[in-house]
Order: sequence, then C-alpha cells, then structure tokens
Amino acid sequence: MIALSTPVFVAMATLVSTALSAASAPTAADVIETTRLEWLSLPPVWVLVLVILPALVLVCRWLYLAEPSGGRARWLPAVLRGALLSLVLLFLFHPVHSRQRVRVERPVAALLLDDSASLREHDLADLASELGLPREAERRAVVAAALERPLAELSQDYELLLYSFGSSLRALGGLDDLAAADGETRLGDALAALAAEARGRELTQVVLVTDGRVNAGRDPLAALASLATRQVPVSVVGVGDPEVPRDVRIADVTAPEVALAGDTVTLEVSVAARGYGGDVAQLSVTHAETHEQLARVDVVLPGDPGSSEVAQQLVRVSFVPEIEGDVDLALELTHMPGEADDVNNSARHLLRVEPGRINVLYVEGYPRYEFRFLRDSLLRVENMQVQFLLLSASEDYIQDSSAGVDPLQRLPTGLEYLLEHYHVIILGDVHPQDLGPEHEQFMADVKGFVEAGGGFLMIAGERWSPREYDGTDIADILPVIIGEYEQEQGNVWDAGQAFRPRLARPRDPHEIVSLKPDVDANQQLWEGEGGLAPMTWYYPVAKVRSTA
Repeated sequence: MIALSTPVFVAMATLVSTALSAASAPTAADVIETTRLEWLSLPPVWVLVLVILPALVLVCRWLYLAEPSGGRARWLPAVLRGALLSLVLLFLFHPVHSRQRVRVERPVAALLLDDSASLREHDLADLASELGLPREAERRAVVAAALERPLAELSQDYELLLYSFGSSLRALGGLDDLAAADGETRLGDALAALAAEARGRELTQVVLVTDGRVNAGRDPLAALASLATRQVPVSVVGVGDPEVPRDVRIADVTAPEVALAGDTVTLEVSVAARGYGGDVAQLSVTHAETHEQLARVDVVLPGDPGSSEVAQQLVRVSFVPEIEGDVDLALELTHMPGEADDVNNSARHLLRVEPGRINVLYVEGYPRYEFRFLRDSLLRVENMQVQFLLLSASEDYIQDSSAGVDPLQRLPTGLEYLLEHYHVIILGDVHPQDLGPEHEQFMADVKGFVEAGGGFLMIAGERWSPREYDGTDIADILPVIIGEYEQEQGNVWDAGQAFRPRLARPRDPHEIVSLKPDVDANQQLWEGEGGLAPMTWYYPVAKVRSTA
C-alpha cells in the first residue's frame, strides 16, 4: 500500500495508461477485406513439376506429330488441343475465388476499484487539494478525480470493463457510482469472479485500485492463479496512507423517517473505531437548529487497543420528540485524542414528527380473551384513536371505539382510505372469508398499507390465524414463514404448559421486546418469576423470515 501524494497521482495516471498501452493492437475496431484465388485440389509442387507438366508437354508433342498436315497448319490444331487440355486440368484443380473480411476488435482491459467502507476515510488531504477537491474529501472522491482523465483517454483505444468490489464484484456504470458502503473487502473473490466473467474474452490487462485491506473471502494470491494461467498481467495501484491513522466514525445510521410526538424514537448507530478499542466516547443527538441535546450515551469503542483493523458495533440511542414538524437530528461522536480527522465523527438525519395520536383499526373474529383485554386497554390510552370491528357481532351491535370516534358499521376498504385514516391495523383470529366478498382485495390493500409504511399486527388464534392466511398477501408481510400446520404442530414443546419466552439477544434486544431501558431489568421482566405473566399457548411456525 502506498500513500498518494501529487507525484504519486501523476504516477498513478501514468501507470494506468502505460499498463493498458502495453498490449499492441490496432487503436480502432477496423475491418480488413482480402481477396484471393485458391486451388482446392492442387497437387503438391513436385507432382506438378515432375509429372503433370512433362506429361502435358509430351501430349502436346504427340498431338503435333500426329497432325498429318505440315508447316503452320500443323501447329495451330496442336496448340488448340493443348490449351483445351490445360484448361481441363485447371478445372480439375477446383479453382475458388474467396473474399475474407476480418474485424479487428479493440483490446479489452479491466479496471477493478475498491468500493469498501474504508474508501470513506479522509487521509488524502494534499492530493485532494491538487485535484481541486476539499481537503476533507473522501478517498473515493479523490480516486474518481484522479482516474477521470486517463480513463477518458484510454476508453478511445481500449474496451474498458469497469468494476467495483467489496462484498462482491459489480459492474460499474461510472466513477461517480462508487458508494464506499460495503463492510467487507473480498479481493480474492472479486478476482475469481472477474476471471470467470471474462472467460472466452482476450483480456490484455487488469488494473486494480485498492487500499490493500482484505478482511473476508479467499486468498487473493490463490485467486490470481486463474489469470496467471492466461498470462493476463495485473497492475496494482495503492490508495491511502501506509501509516494507518487512529480513527472513530459514525459508519451508518438507521432511524425512522416519521415518528409521533410523545413516542419514543430509537436510532441505531453503527460506530466504527480503529486503534481506540476499550476507550470511551460520547455519542450525542441534538436538534441541529436549536442545538438542544435530545440524548447522549457513553460508547465503549470496539476493537483492540492499538489495532490497525476497523471494528464496528451497534449502539442504540433513544429520545422522545415533543415538537411536531421536521427535526434535523445531528449525531456527534466526541473527538478522540490523537485522532487526525474528525469529519466522519458526525452524521445527520431528518425526522418528521407528526401529531401524537395513533389511529388503530382492530378487526377480530369473536370476543375471545385477547380481544376483551386489548379493547379495555386501548380505550384507556389517551393518544390512541381506536376503531374495533367484531365480525361475530349481530347487525344491531354498536361497535366499540375511542371517545369522539365514530363506530364502524362495516370493514373499511381501499388502500388510500386505509393510509389516510390509520397508522396501525390489528388483525385477530379471523377467517379470511369472514372479511367479506372482497376479502382478497382487502388483504392486498393491507399489504400495500404495510409497504407504504403502515404498521400491521396479527394476533394468532387457535381457529384461523395465521394458518388460513398461508399463500395470501397477508402471509407476505408476516415476519415468519407459516409452514404446514400439522407438521409444525408436532414440533410444539410441552403443549399446554405455562412458559416464559427467552430473549434471543438479551444484551442487545430488539426494540419490540425492549420494555425497559436497562437490559438486565428488561431480561428479568421477560424471563424472571416476578416479571410478565407466563404464556400458555403459541402458534408454531416454520421459521423466522430472513428480512424480519
């Protein structure tokens, strides 16, 4: 790995140019046309000289002597007969007039650009200035600017195959498409994939632009064997500082785009560190306009002290927005001692805070315990406006609803109506056909509602849900694969016995099961004797969906 400076920038452009120009070939895709006369049955030269030509002379001599007339009159018939015989011999040699057109293609070269997350670092300040970029420009921007001119020149004479690689090899439309987002650098896999993809084509050169950090996949040297057997040269251009700087950064932020006033908002922040393992940094969330601090947590930085490898960990930070409207969130990691660059210590996220009322539609098949419990509970929540629809009720039954909310008389339909009037839809133990003659359209609308950002909850029941929804649009939005009922029922452990669920990740629980901010107290609430009441029934499913 080399450090790019101004001279190295010139060397990099020169290296790419000279490496690709090493293959001698026409500079354009020319068409060359040739014509020639071929003899398909022409005998070897010695047969023609030693056998056929002497035989032809003897025949002509015999024809001449056999002519009864003398003088000039004897020569003319002999010459004519000899010419005719020669013509017959020429036809026996099968003369063919052929025309050949040859298209000469431009030489093919491949350029592989590292697109891993390490290309977001800011360690090429001097070179960035020389290229007219801000000194804090990321590596990917510097690489794109440095290669722009030589690639434009070389593309006139060569067919360039442009790829990026990180976790996989991808065709690249242009230098501006570099994202530097992959958490893995599988250089060996990328070289093997290039060799497989270019099979059958004559590669003249491979140029590899990388910072040299490989953290996954096969050995790059082993992957080069397939290119070496084809005698394809590989030139490497190093990017970055050989003295790996210590650094902390906010690698990624996952957060909702819309929240309700008074509701808890949880941000999932991926914090990356190199050389600060075990040190403590502060992660703060502030309102970018008012500078009001909304949340702050201490982060024990991941990795080993002094290590040159980048380590990441997920940090959750929560706050409660009180003001409606657009909130520009500013996330900031404290500057660490010895950190050369703190530009990547911050991130922004725009959050839309809507009025703090949640509109809920709850559809249930019959008045089971779960329905009665949730009805009484939801009606007491002040910031919820709930409409209930009990399908087994008689026609003159007045459906329950929150105070000031009109009771339902029928099942609401239409995707636009659902999106306009509800934030969450709860579906209880309901047979799909009990939803009415347009039940398939309703299920399709619920799927569209979820895909547009709405919330959906299915409460399993012993009669219909979720068993009868297998293969429907509702099954597509469930976080589990339903599976065959009879088969899964046989996997039930201690059927009918009370049990307490165990958290899959007690030290890093999903926000759905995070009922208390303290992880130990939260685990005790779910699993301990003095916590939540034990469960007595559950619906067995095949497995959790991979996207859940």
